[in-house]
This record gives sequence, structure tokens and C-alpha cells, in this order.
Amino acid sequence: MEYSKNCQIVTIGENIEWVLRGIALEKVDKLYLIVTNEPEFIKKGDEIISRIGIENLDIRMKVIDGTNILNFITILKQTIYSNSIKGYSISINITSGLRIWQLYAYFISIQLNSIIKNIFIVNKQTKQMITFPNLLLTKAEQEIIDILGIEGNTSRDLIELYGKERKINVSRAFLSKYLSSLRRFGLIESSQNGKKKDFNLTLKGQIYVNPRLIL
Repeated sequence: MEYSKNCQIVTIGENIEWVLRGIALEKVDKLYLIVTNEPEFIKKGDEIISRIGIENLDIRMKVIDGTNILNFITILKQTIYSNSIKGYSISINITSGLRIWQLYAYFISIQLNSIIKNIFIVNKQTKQMITFPNLLLTKAEQEIIDILGIEGNTSRDLIELYGKERKINVSRAFLSKYLSSLRRFGLIESSQNGKKKDFNLTLKGQIYVNPRLIL
């Protein structure tokens, strides 16, 4: 499905500045604020709405019992599904909000990774978006990502390096299957280099590299 509209779902906590910053970091057509039913947090939700100066932005606030995690999960999934069906690309800002909400929102993003474009926090030092990985890769896909994390490689180099990694002979068809899925996930990109094809990680793909390889 091609998406032309963006829906951002935000959990509301103590500091609303990170919520407002998250809205500023990407184009938003619809905004859902999920807030616990304590008066001080409802007030924060109202303040966010009053401070947003985006014309024609559809803003909705859902007030729920913060102690009922099943209610949060239900509301979040319903919001994701209903807006995806309407053609919205979904992103979730979990910079703020209850810790238990942040945790479950992340697990739901993994579960619904084909629907959710992005789950992120705002870095409180740089004020930039940090996207979390929400794909579960197979062992083969992770190994290919890790190889590309060291340097870009042609398909022939990848066959050789992956074969050494797994201590097996690797065919071009075998590798092509996994490269296709990684390209579909938006984790790698390819370019023609004479008769060869180069594969490199996208910015999103760099998130999935084993941290041991880059520290």
C-alpha cells in the first residue's frame, strides 16, 4: 500500500517539549495523544493541543486508565489498524509517557512491523529523532546486515564473506533471496557498478548492525 498521509501516535508523560519536538521532526496529518486519566496529565494533553500551530492537523486525545495495560494495548492496536486501513503511514513517538506504555508500544511495533513505519524517541541532547528497529530478522539476514555494516560489498564479495561466516558454500540464488527481503524492508540499497551490483546499508539498515561490530 502506498501512503500519502502520516499519522503519529504519541504517549504523554511529564515533559511535553519532547512530544512537540517529535511532531516537528516529521510531517504529520493526524495526531493521536494517549494520556493517562490523571488530571495533571490530561492538562498536559490539552496544553499540547493548544500549542500546536499546524493548520488542518487532525488531533485526537485518548484518555485511558494508566493502570490498565490491557486497555492501553487494545487502544494502541485499534488506533494503528484503523488509521492504516484509512491509508495513513503510522509512526509512534514514545519519548514521553509511562515506562510500561513505552515497553509495550515497542513490542507492538515489532508485532505489527508491516504496518508501522517508525517508532522513535527524541534524543534529549541533540533533539533529533532516534528510530528503534522494529523488524525481527532471520539469522541469515542479520549476518548479511553485519557484513555490510563493516563495508559495502558487491554480490560476489558477499557470497565469499557469507560463505566464510557460515563455513558453507553459498549460491548466488541463496544470497539473492535474502538480499531481496532486506531491500524490501528498506534496510539495504543497491547500485550498478559496471557488470556488478553494489549493496550498501540504508540509514535504517545501520540500526540493525550488531553493536559489537561498530563499538
